[in-house]
Amino acid sequence: MSATMALACVLAVFGGNALDEWLDTSPLFLLGFLIYAIASSLYMMIKSLGNEL
Repeated sequence: MSATMALACVLAVFGGNALDEWLDTSPLFLLGFLIYAIASSLYMMIKSLGNEL
């Protein structure tokens, strides 16, 4: 599960950085994608832990 969370964050950083460079925006997409990746990873972790109880 931690590898999935880390992979989501890494992909969000690389994808957000690429879009920011392409569209010449500051860290807009980088931060947006990273926040989304962290939030969705936490949601999936809580959902997974709830199923185990």
